[in-house]
Amino acid sequence: MQNCDYCSVEKLPFWKTKHWNLFLSKDQTYLGRCVLALNRHAGSIPELSQEEWADLFEIMKKFENAAKKAFGATSINWTCLMNHAYKLKPYNPHVHWHPRPRYAQPIEFSGETFTDEKFGRHYEAIDANRKLSDEFRKAIESELLKYLR
Repeated sequence: MQNCDYCSVEKLPFWKTKHWNLFLSKDQTYLGRCVLALNRHAGSIPELSQEEWADLFEIMKKFENAAKKAFGATSINWTCLMNHAYKLKPYNPHVHWHPRPRYAQPIEFSGETFTDEKFGRHYEAIDANRKLSDEFRKAIESELLKYLR
């Protein structure tokens, strides 16, 4: 679909199911933050089929387990805001979710420390995003994959 961030995405997902594609977010302020996008174009949640909902439910269970085992996440925030799709016309939303692992304690991973200073409160969209090298990002993906399969 033209002008759709998820239909025209150039980067391959690091994990996928029959209906969903999982990408590691560029912003790793919250270690393990991902984007889970429907693998067909749908502009709103009510457009999801029963099979897509069932697949999403299984992914949520697997992702939460993976983030907890891989990094010691305390909880996971799941958001489906799609606000960005309405910044420019023509509007073209695509159903996707942002799972954000949240941490009660600082987490050490691969020589880096991640601190969730807003734990217990709403996360913040931080302008100074924590972007990591491709090598570091691959390490995060690999660690999650150990528990997603």
